[in-house]
Amino acid sequence: MAVTATFWWLPEEEDDFLRFLERDTRVVALPLEAPDRVAATAPRELIESENPARVFLTLRPYLESVRYVSYQTNGRALLGIDAMSSPVLSYSRCLFRRDNELGQGNVSFHGQCLVVDGGGLVPKPAELVSWAKRVVARVRKTTPGWHQYKRYRVTDAVTEGVARGLKLTF
Repeated sequence: MAVTATFWWLPEEEDDFLRFLERDTRVVALPLEAPDRVAATAPRELIESENPARVFLTLRPYLESVRYVSYQTNGRALLGIDAMSSPVLSYSRCLFRRDNELGQGNVSFHGQCLVVDGGGLVPKPAELVSWAKRVVARVRKTTPGWHQYKRYRVTDAVTEGVARGLKLTF
């Protein structure tokens, strides 16, 4: 079971989402990757200090269950998060890629994880699933409009921007 929303909101509209996350003091953010260790921090703090395109969100009690993976890219050793088997929600931010080209955002959560050694799919903790569903529902509420075939959600400000020539990119 996965819950997801693909959307566009203007970067200045992200603050509403961050305020929503801040209402639950257990919410922490993790970077997509790091050179040595992945440290949990408040979502706003991570976003304002590093301006990442994507972060993982979780609840503090589940940090010990996050699974990390090591990998090499461009000759650098990095530490990342195995999103499928970890208790995290992925948040890709809406950022301008070029002048007048707004990249899409996405929130997604997988409510089950694959257990290695033939364990099959097992559900993630009910509390975490419930929280992730609330986060995705908030994004959907914040983006009431539709762009292309009722598949991609947009805010009213984005709809107005498109009418004035704003380009939405995937």
